[in-house]
Amino acid sequence: MAKPEELIIDAAGMAATLNERVFGQAQVTAAVAYFLAGRWGQSQPGRPLANLLFAGPPGCGKTELAKALAAYLYPQERPIARFDCVEFRQDWDARALVERLTRWADRDRRGVLLFEGLERAGSPMLDVLERVMGSGDVADFTQSIVILTTNRRSEAIAKLREECSDPGELAKAVKGELLSTGSFRREVMDLVEEVLVLRPPDSLALAQIAVRTMIEMAAEYGLELTHVDPAVILTQVESAKAGNCGARGLQQEVYSTLAEYLLAAKESGVQRARFQMDPDNVIALVED
Repeated sequence: MAKPEELIIDAAGMAATLNERVFGQAQVTAAVAYFLAGRWGQSQPGRPLANLLFAGPPGCGKTELAKALAAYLYPQERPIARFDCVEFRQDWDARALVERLTRWADRDRRGVLLFEGLERAGSPMLDVLERVMGSGDVADFTQSIVILTTNRRSEAIAKLREECSDPGELAKAVKGELLSTGSFRREVMDLVEEVLVLRPPDSLALAQIAVRTMIEMAAEYGLELTHVDPAVILTQVESAKAGNCGARGLQQEVYSTLAEYLLAAKESGVQRARFQMDPDNVIALVED
């Protein structure tokens, strides 16, 4: 199997592929694709290929982008290991984290290490992160990418994104904003090489997410969804926007609203169907 340094990344093609999974974040997907294309052939003994920080409000696509990156860059492996930072706040938790990371590196060696909610990490976990991102004495992560995520100060960081056109200036400003909260460690921030600021999904992105969620839901019930009435999409998007809940909340809204229709169709033996809005503005699932 080819090593990362033996591969060449088509940055434009990578960005296009990421956009098929992460909607409304074209600037971010392009930036991370071109950054990783340049970094892919480089390596420092013991250190990851890259240390990235994804910042933005809940439901903007940080986790989905990490998963999409992992699937694109490491298609032959189990490409991602996810860790919720709130789960590793004590010394014994950190020791368990080291054991998990070591096992993962021994087994898979290549992939994305995703640490979600960096603002919730306690000192023991931050100690581990410094070692993973910097010294490399936990395990050999030279063929892996570390991604940290945070929701903190999302409104302030959104303003910084609009004010700073230079990526380097934006990264410095975002790090400074986060450090000012007292919830982040400077030594960890100094090891972050690229900062990506994601936007809240707009109406078009939410509509795309809603349709994809419906198609995936239908497949889970053994159905092929052939068409979705735009009015049905609009009701789901408007509900998510009213609750200011982002992509994750939209997906939950779709599941809670439409699951009963799909279950009834499955129990009736339906294989192909479409969602439509009837004359009384009531959602209906109709066999196709």
